[in-house]
Amino acid sequence: VRVFKGYAPDGSQLKPYTASFKPDPNKTDRQNEKALNKFAVDFEEKCRSGQTVNAEKFENFCETWFENYAERTLKPSGVERCREYTPRVYEKLGHLRIDRITPREIDGFIAWLGKQHVEKAANAAFKGDLKAILSRKGMTQKSLAEQAGVSSQTIKSAAESKLIRWENAEKISAALGEPCQKLFDKRTDDKMLSPKTIKNYVSFVSSVFDYAVHIKAIKENPCKNAALPKILQAEHKMFTIDEAKRFLDILDRDDTPIKYRAFFQLAIFGGFRRGEILGLEWEDIDFDTGVVH
Repeated sequence: VRVFKGYAPDGSQLKPYTASFKPDPNKTDRQNEKALNKFAVDFEEKCRSGQTVNAEKFENFCETWFENYAERTLKPSGVERCREYTPRVYEKLGHLRIDRITPREIDGFIAWLGKQHVEKAANAAFKGDLKAILSRKGMTQKSLAEQAGVSSQTIKSAAESKLIRWENAEKISAALGEPCQKLFDKRTDDKMLSPKTIKNYVSFVSSVFDYAVHIKAIKENPCKNAALPKILQAEHKMFTIDEAKRFLDILDRDDTPIKYRAFFQLAIFGGFRRGEILGLEWEDIDFDTGVVH
């Protein structure tokens, strides 16, 4: 079935929209002809309304999403994080046409992710003081990121001894002129993908489909109402009243450093989170009224 698409700016006729109809061998010729006519009318209506058949493979469209959307709207760290999801996504969905990926395929993808292990030998943690090394070399985190070809967020994570990809650790070491094994500890993990990680994979795929809906490449996002695994919330361990009293008695001892006494008394009496306490400045404390803002 062919539907006229129009003309290009140079006057040449554009390649028409096409779709194939497969007759049902169990039906009569008249029944198949009737089904074909309905198929043709429905297909033409989709073309006229902008909801055209799109034979583009998901992997190709995803690369278009990176180029036309992600790199313009996301931070470099966000683009890099999305790139980390592409190997598994392309393996299971990349070869499929975007207009033929249904909620069933998405649910199958989620079930497949639930059987996958965290990649081995993929992470690294910086051993020493990256800030001190940069200071000795007269470099900044920004200049190191540019020389290494990684995001500023990756450098920040390395400076805080957080796990980064081993490939990025090698790039950072090369930019610093040091062996990677000297600067980084290699970490391996053979755990299964967590429900939170699986949710992140689906969120990435859903973002691509949202863009496809936005530009009218497809009609609906198949990730909507996907059956995601339940994320179990760990039960927080808390002091009982008696334990808190004993802990406060220890804080009041003369040999308890004042910084610990201040920190934990604020935490217990104020209910502050760690980051809130660490962010306090003298101007936040009113000593006349005894109020912390």
